[in-house]
Parts: sequence; structure tokens; C-alpha cells
Amino acid sequence: MSSSGFARGAAVLCVAALLVTPTIAGAATANGISYAGSSKCLECHGRTSGRWQVGSYLTTLHGLNVRTIDEIGGVSKIFPAPNASAWPSPMIAGGTFRFAPADVAYQMGGHDSHTTRFISKYGNDKPNTLSTGYTQPTVAGPKDDLVLFNGRYLSHEGYWYPSAITPRLVMQNCGPCHFTGVNRPAQTDYTLPNGSKMSPNTPTSFSEHGIRCESCHAANAGDKHWSANVPVSRTMNVLKSQTCGQCHVKFTSKQRNATNGTWTSPNGFTADQKLTDFGTITGYQWVKKSFGEPEPSIPATDPTFFPTGHMKAGGHGDGLYNEWLLSAHSHSLRTQNGALYIPSLRDECLRCHSGEGFLKSIGYGADGPNDIGLHRSSVASDTLNVECGICHAVHPKSGTGTQLRLGTDELCMKCHAANTLCTKGGGTAEIRSGRGLAGVGETGPWMPDAECYECHMPLSAEGDRSHRFTILMPGDAAKWKSQFVEALDADSCSPCHHGRTLEQLQDDIDGWQSATGRRLASAKVAVAAAKKRPASKSGLGRTLLAAAEKNVTLVEGDGSKGVHNYPYVSAGLERAVILANGVGARFTALRSTPYSSASRVALVHGVLRMGGGSSAGQLVRIEARPAGAARWSSVGTVLTGEGGTFAWAVRPSRTTTYRAVWSPMTGANLASASSTVRR
Repeated sequence: MSSSGFARGAAVLCVAALLVTPTIAGAATANGISYAGSSKCLECHGRTSGRWQVGSYLTTLHGLNVRTIDEIGGVSKIFPAPNASAWPSPMIAGGTFRFAPADVAYQMGGHDSHTTRFISKYGNDKPNTLSTGYTQPTVAGPKDDLVLFNGRYLSHEGYWYPSAITPRLVMQNCGPCHFTGVNRPAQTDYTLPNGSKMSPNTPTSFSEHGIRCESCHAANAGDKHWSANVPVSRTMNVLKSQTCGQCHVKFTSKQRNATNGTWTSPNGFTADQKLTDFGTITGYQWVKKSFGEPEPSIPATDPTFFPTGHMKAGGHGDGLYNEWLLSAHSHSLRTQNGALYIPSLRDECLRCHSGEGFLKSIGYGADGPNDIGLHRSSVASDTLNVECGICHAVHPKSGTGTQLRLGTDELCMKCHAANTLCTKGGGTAEIRSGRGLAGVGETGPWMPDAECYECHMPLSAEGDRSHRFTILMPGDAAKWKSQFVEALDADSCSPCHHGRTLEQLQDDIDGWQSATGRRLASAKVAVAAAKKRPASKSGLGRTLLAAAEKNVTLVEGDGSKGVHNYPYVSAGLERAVILANGVGARFTALRSTPYSSASRVALVHGVLRMGGGSSAGQLVRIEARPAGAARWSSVGTVLTGEGGTFAWAVRPSRTTTYRAVWSPMTGANLASASSTVRR
């Protein structure tokens, strides 16, 4: 990049009084990575539509994460407004100073985010006098770091968070996730995975403020990308969850920062490297390593996770990557060491099991050649699991967040639906929607106002959705209530079911699941018995057996044990028993009594013998065909009694032939022999 080009791209980055200045674009930084700057990227990619155009990213919460006062339009545009009663900042108990908008160089967040923070325009080299008359003291640590006014204005609630406002070093704490290309000095001399040396004398620096292009696209090595003249991480690497995980993680770095603090974002990480090379990822020891092994058992004493894999404490996006690692999404295709997770997986499975396959199925990459667009999805070549970037469009065409690629329920149901390839894992879409079970009419959703994420991604007090993707049962929440750092309604049910205790909610779930388990067991027994009958091999018997198996498979594949739609599941499993017992069903010869001219009535009667189980309680349709008529028509229905017996009084106006029909499901009819009543 030319010096004049850099001056244009960096003009908004520099505040005269700051001791920290951005790294010169294109030059290698202390961590050995070169940055071109987003202004260089946007020379080609700056439009908001068409091939490769991602300029809309700068309007997202990530793109607008940190802004200079000039970028937001000057001090008069700061949030909250300079004349608001929120200013100057309050002297909260334990605070060391008050500050005003005139003291601010950067605004982090704003009215469109949950919290707003502010970075001082004065350095850490000496105590500085603020516009309020208070002194901003120095902080132990590098003198060339930025200083954060350590207090949060709750943007939606409209007040300051009640904690003391004190100074805090930015790059030693928040900066690595909120700025691009950050270098910070180390506590001791050590070597990064790419060979770069870090030490206590490493200068504090950064490429750009905010989460910009190269927060995700910077590369450790490789070909220099066109006129940017620096290596770039392309689609396949950037879509991996570790790219998001560099910030959304509970992480123990191999080397601490210069203040030996607890903030552990890695120096020098880029998407073409392995995040595990930079430190220990909390919870990695609980990640399932192969398809055949049991689910890892997380002890209740684990300081980070409950035994379910949900974080004990969250907030600020920390730990989302850790929870994702514990979910089945993280090994839908491959384990973390790259081995195929399900050895029997076929190419046809990839639209759900592979990130590449899913993206191609929804048309991603169709607007131009890129790593996905050019890629033929196959078991041999695909590498992506269901990563963060598979569900989230990080370059949204509109809106301000990392929006989903499809509507919330549509996104989940794209894969969590029945198909002919999977023996389990499908059926949620059908069961939840009240459709698909054989012999049962469609009912629609049982909980129509609930969306998948509301239950499977319970909300913490900090506003973060869990990415474990499993229900947090109210019974578990009751058991661990004293350990919750988040809101008391941290389970999946309480936020909607007010007025019921955690114990009551758990009793409901236990009741539904126990009853479903009993019905499922009965259906399996009936299906197993039906398979042994000769009638299961052809005709009606084969149809009934397939339908019964379908109901069992859908309910098992759904996995909720009835909770997604208890009334529908109950009806479907009861019907599965009837269908299975119907394999080999037959009517004994239908008979009729002579027509009585006095009462004008005859009696049609017979016996339905089921192939298994009780023959009582079956609905039999009586059909008639008057002499000379071409078609049968229904004249009534009757329930079979003990032993399958049934009888129906008929009143024919002329000689009429009758038959009995048993129809346990649409398209499956068992008809008796006929009997004629003569007039």
C-alpha cells in the first residue's frame, strides 16, 4: 500500500494524544503477520452486492464494534448524548474518577449494542487531568497501551452498570478481540507457533480499531493476495469455528500478557493456524473423539461446565466456542484431529453433515467462484463441520448482526428432518410440526409460539445464547441453582412458563418422556412380533409394517421423547401398535340375518381377527352396494367388541350386498367377504 493510501485509510485511526499508533499497513508486525488494512480490501470488495462484495460487513455490530469519535460524527454524536443526565460518568462507590465525552477517543458499542464502553484519549505514560478535573492515574503495565474507562453504560436500560469506574489497559484486556492485528508484550520471552519472538519489550500496537476484515482474513503465510500484497485466509479457513473462537472462547494461553492478567486472547493467531497451538481450550478434554465411544462424562465439580456441557458462567460471548466444541455440530463430519467421525458416511449425507455440503445446498457460492463454489462436496474432500460460519452469515446483505443464513426454525429444520439416509437424527421437523406419522391426522405444532433456539439455546443474564444446542432441563437448573452466575431463569422452560416452579416443570417433562418411553417400547414389541408373521412379506401386511416402523423411527429420530409434541407422538405410537398388530389381520366370513319386513331391519355381523394383540376396539366401516350399483358406499362405522366381534343393523330399500372394511390408515384397506340381504 502506498504511503498516501495508508494515510487515507488510517486518517480516522489516529488521535494526537494517543501513545499507541496503528501498525504500518503491509509491514510485518511483532507477531510476524502483515496487515493491509480494510480500506485496501474494500477497494475491490467494497460494494454491498454482487460477486465477492462485502462492504455491508462494515455496517454490522462487528464492523462498528469500535469507532473513533470522528467516525461517529464528533463528540456531539456520542452515545449517550453529551447533554444527557448520564454525563459526566457517576462516581460509583470505589471509583477513582469521573470522565466526560470530551475525554473519549473511542466509543465501543453504542445504542445498537447491549453495552457501551469508552477509551480515553490520554495515554498511560503519566497521570492525566480529565476535563472533569479528576486525574486519570497510570496503570501498572506497558506505558504504550490505551486506557479504558472501566465502566459500562447499559445501552438498552439507560444507566451505568453499578461497578466502580477505574482505569484499565485496553490491549492487555479487551483490545485483542475488539481491535485488529493486536500485538502486546509478553510476561516472558517466548516463541509463537509461527516462529515470531515475543518478549516484555514487544511494543504494543494494532492494525485497525474494530473487528475488521483481517480479524478473520489475516494469514500466517501463503501467497500474497493481489494488490493487498499480504497473505489472506480464504473461505475454507475463515468458516472454521476457531476463527470465531479466537475471541468467543474460554482459553488458557501458553504465555500471559505483560500484566500477567487473566485475559487470554492469543497473540498472532490467524485462521490458517490451529487455535490449540496457542493454548489450552477449556472443555476440550470433554469433546467426543469417535463415533463409537460414549458421551464424555463431565463431573459436577468441573469449574467451567455443568455435567450437561452448559457453561456455569458466561456473558460477553466468552465460552460460545467451548460449548460448540461439546455439541454434536463440532464433529458432524470430522473430529478435531481431522478423522472422519462416522466411517460409513456417504456423499449423500453431506448436505447436513458437512459445512461445504450444507452451504452448496442453499446456493452459497453460486454468485461467483470461491472455495465453496468451485468445490465438489464429497466425503473425501470436505473438511468443515457445522461451524459458526455455516449457520451465521458473517457478511450479511442487510441488518446489523451476524445474522443467520436462513430463518431460525428453517435453518434448524433444514437438517433436523426425516430422510431416507439416516437411521436416527431425523424427525424433529415432522414431530414438532405435527405431521408425518402414519395413520394419524396432522395436528400442527403443540407449542406454536416456541422456536427451536428458545429452548435449545437458553439465554444467560448477559444476553448470550448457549451454543451447546441441548435443553437445559429445569430439574438440572434446580439442582445447580446455587452455582448459576446467570439469571435464575437460566433453564430452557422457565422464561416462557412463568408461575411454575422448576420442580413442577421437570415433573411435566418426566411424565411426558416416561409415557412416551412406555408407548415406544410397546410399539417396538409389536413391530418385532409383526416381522415374524408370513403376512409381513407382501401386500397389506408389508404396508402396515412399514408404516408402524416409520412411526417408531420418526419418534426415536426426533429425540425429544415426546416433548416436542406429546399429544401427536402419543397418538402416533398408539397407532404404530395397531398397524403392527394388523399385520396378518383377517375377517371371518361376513354374515347377515334375514330381512324382517316387520322391523325393516337386517343384521350384518362378523369378526375381525388382528394378526397380534387384542382385536377389540377397532373401527370397522360397513359398506353397501345395492343391486345394480357399481360402487360401494359407507353406511356406518362400528367398534369391534371383545374378540373382534361387530354387528350393524341395516335397512335396505332393495336387495343389497354388504361388506366390512378395516382402514387403519389412508390407503390401507382390509375388506371382508360380502353378504347379501334380499328384499
